Amino acid sequence: AEKPDAAGEHSAGRQLGAYYTPIPVINLMLSELEERRPLEKGMRVLDPSCGSGAFLVQCYRRLIEKEFPPGSNPKPGDLRDLLTTSIFGVDVEADACNVAELSLILTLLDNVTPPDLEGQRNNFKLPKLRNENIFCLDFFGDAVGRQGALQSKFDWVVGNPPWKRLQPKKLRPEEKALWKWMQTPKHQNEFPVGGNQAARAFAWEAGKYLTSEGEAALFLPAMTLFEDAAKHFRTSFFGKMKVHTVVNFANLAEVLSAGRFRVPGAVFFYRPRPEANAPVDEGEIVRTYNPLVANQEPTRPVRERTRNESWSIVINASEIRDIPTTHVMSGSGLPWKLATWGSAMDERLLTKLERHFRSLGDLEDDLLIVAEGPALEAEHVPEGDKRNVRVEEVVDKRVLDVTELARWRNIFSIPRAATKNNANHYASVRRGSRGLAVCRPPHVIVSAARTFAIYTEEYLVVPPRQIGIVSATDDTDFLKALSLYLSSDFAFYHQFFASTELGVKRDRATLRALRQMPIGIADLTRSQLTAWADLHAQLVRTRPVRVGDVRRKGATNESQSLLPFDPDDDNTLSPLIDELNAMVAASLNLTDGERALIHDLVRIRLELNDGRTGEPAVRRPTEPELRGYARRLKAELDAFLGGRLPKRHDVAVVYDELSGMVAIDLVAAGKAARGVPVARADDRTARELERTRQRLRQQRAQWVYFDRNLRIYEGTRTFIFKPMQRFHWTESQAMLDAREVIAETLEGAGAERD
Repeated sequence: AEKPDAAGEHSAGRQLGAYYTPIPVINLMLSELEERRPLEKGMRVLDPSCGSGAFLVQCYRRLIEKEFPPGSNPKPGDLRDLLTTSIFGVDVEADACNVAELSLILTLLDNVTPPDLEGQRNNFKLPKLRNENIFCLDFFGDAVGRQGALQSKFDWVVGNPPWKRLQPKKLRPEEKALWKWMQTPKHQNEFPVGGNQAARAFAWEAGKYLTSEGEAALFLPAMTLFEDAAKHFRTSFFGKMKVHTVVNFANLAEVLSAGRFRVPGAVFFYRPRPEANAPVDEGEIVRTYNPLVANQEPTRPVRERTRNESWSIVINASEIRDIPTTHVMSGSGLPWKLATWGSAMDERLLTKLERHFRSLGDLEDDLLIVAEGPALEAEHVPEGDKRNVRVEEVVDKRVLDVTELARWRNIFSIPRAATKNNANHYASVRRGSRGLAVCRPPHVIVSAARTFAIYTEEYLVVPPRQIGIVSATDDTDFLKALSLYLSSDFAFYHQFFASTELGVKRDRATLRALRQMPIGIADLTRSQLTAWADLHAQLVRTRPVRVGDVRRKGATNESQSLLPFDPDDDNTLSPLIDELNAMVAASLNLTDGERALIHDLVRIRLELNDGRTGEPAVRRPTEPELRGYARRLKAELDAFLGGRLPKRHDVAVVYDELSGMVAIDLVAAGKAARGVPVARADDRTARELERTRQRLRQQRAQWVYFDRNLRIYEGTRTFIFKPMQRFHWTESQAMLDAREVIAETLEGAGAERD
């Protein structure tokens, strides 16, 4: 919703859940609607939370451009009729409605030629929009149903409904009708929202206003796709609504609005199913766009850790995925996480490991105690619902100061500077002393962000949301091994996909996600555990590494590595980390391809998380890295052939500063080259690459572009064209490219595909 005062954190607009909608997002939404149901005269458009009218103004402009091409000089009366018969909005705020009406009138006047109304015949009058087109009403109130214009159906329902969670004990007057809607048994059972999220209620209600051929597009909080609270919403919504497209803007949250808001958003495009309870076709898919800041060439930051406002949106072909609707109807958030950060290969790996290994939660039955740290309080409350009692055990103890370790990785001992005297000595009577057990040594402390898992033999109070692990039998070797296991690339890889918020909103995982992790070291022998304990002893003694110029106060001689996943220059730590990851991979029986999936996500692709453009991900790949990509691509393609054909693949790469072209040819096995040539383009080839780049960008709408990764098929030969950024040239990307080439070849592709 476009509230005039939506910028301030505590403004009336923010209290109403109003968030500014960036114009490029509006244009993308309208262009996608045009693809499904082109806007034309006679169609009716509704914004159920119109605010200041940004969506309605853009729809009105599109209608004017279609009906009155340049030079046609539309009459004011025709412009008025087009507005009054097509554009409708509802909002609970009178000031917002006033702005919406004014914006629409100004749009009408902008298109009058000559640009004034003097001398107009028939005594032209500006339209009265209040209660005819713009309604100052509660969309969930009874008054909506009594308004004549809103009794008819609409061809488009589009907008940005309020993003707020209702708090039953603190309801504002304008929230009471919506809360009543949520609490209706029919709505709770058939139209669940989850987490009292207002925007999801709007998504349900909007479908009731559509014609049989109508289309809806709503800008909703992106956590609708991921959070556990929305699981039942997803299951029911994708069953009752035919959702054909979802655009996840989570990675662009910091750049879409120039800091006006930072809440990740997503757009849902949908319409009600003709038969609400009919089974969903197995072949039905939801197309998803997952734009990354790194692919926003016109606006991406030049320097890391800077933010530019994105005045355009570029969708790269690598960011487009098709998800079977039956997968998302399970309610799981994993398909959406995979659409942005992984693939079906990651899903298969996670499923395989879950099937073959016991989880951390399984080990709680007899080996471990796993819990969040206790919620201690500083002040004594002797009576009432919040009554607490003094806990002598934590008096004069140290507590972990997580802020001192917030930006560190690969740390295996706790610096003294990262602990402080515990000032919280009271525990709630209602919660009891829950969590105290994991404060007692020996124990492992795991961060909520999964950036460290440290074994210590010191009593430390584990802060809330951080996780402590103790052995039921005081098995110190196993705890040391577990701390290393939970510090591995695989552990972060698993938690990234298993946790709701990682990669979407906050760098925070849950205890539930940790309990789901497959543990490959659960059944090690005593001699095998000794090897892990020996490695732990070596890692604890490693020389600290400082990356860049950032130095944590008081911890300069004790902590290891800054910035997650950056390779360091220390000759001692690096090989030990490699050994650790190799031991974890061996414990899980990972193949080379599976190890590549983990490595590429954790060490490269996650440098794009939270809208970053980290150097490991966006720098130009080196020739050895291009060769590694090409070798993996060749191996995957040849493995598909197996022994069925006496053929093999030749793969070569040619590149310039901006793009690379991969050439694949199917040749007789005896003629296939063993190596993969990689070469810089000469001047003539570089010019051809530049011309190809220009042809591949397609403008979908104003400031909305689609970049197409090109694949060309010519007989036995295939050519792949892609940007020269490291994350496009990983081994895991080679595996994905191989599968796409194979799939399109099997479909008989003989022409250009994009």
